[in-house]
Amino acid sequence: MSLRIIQYAFIFIAALLGLAVAEPKPASMTPQQQMIYQPQPEQGLWGVAAYYGRINDDLLNQLLRFQYKFQNTALYAAELNYRLAPANPLNQFFGAINAKFEVNANVTYQDDPVGPIYEFTPYFNLRWINFPWNHYLTTTLAFGEGVSYATSIPLLEKRDHNVSINGRRLENYLMFEATASLPSRPDWQIFYRLHHRSGVFGIYDSSNSGSTAVGVGIRHYFDWA
Repeated sequence: MSLRIIQYAFIFIAALLGLAVAEPKPASMTPQQQMIYQPQPEQGLWGVAAYYGRINDDLLNQLLRFQYKFQNTALYAAELNYRLAPANPLNQFFGAINAKFEVNANVTYQDDPVGPIYEFTPYFNLRWINFPWNHYLTTTLAFGEGVSYATSIPLLEKRDHNVSINGRRLENYLMFEATASLPSRPDWQIFYRLHHRSGVFGIYDSSNSGSTAVGVGIRHYFDWA
């Protein structure tokens, strides 16, 4: 079961990266395409980010309501982001809801009570950027979905409210993020993020309710020379 999920995940990510590399370049764009897809001034298609969070084992819907009960585990992450260009079929499809499609690779370190844990997370996300107050504070909102592989099962995913449960190294990944930047420097962002692992109600052959890191980070966008 787990091996099959890993194979499908790598095929899926490889297909996304293939679209990103081989995407056609548009000869021209409509004003609507430029508003939705183009990087903002002084912003690039590539991004690098650093993130720090504290682990929490409460339910995801509680965290979305800002109800936190942190554990003694910290998470440190580095991330590479790529925004697909306007002519990419995925961007054209999601442009109907004014969203940009992005491909990401995330590597994290956790100082878990069971020992150091490394987590590898390929994922994609949709990002909404068009808000009426952007000339005062440039804002984006994003939702991401992918897979997460941990070198060991975190302690919170082995026990749920002191009851032993069935955790897995490979689980589903969800990301919720809000960013802010100065209109004069949209290439630098600070962001607030929920970094969530779970078995998705048994789909990943895992009975745990998951774990979530809640924290903040910084991102810089650029273009390759």
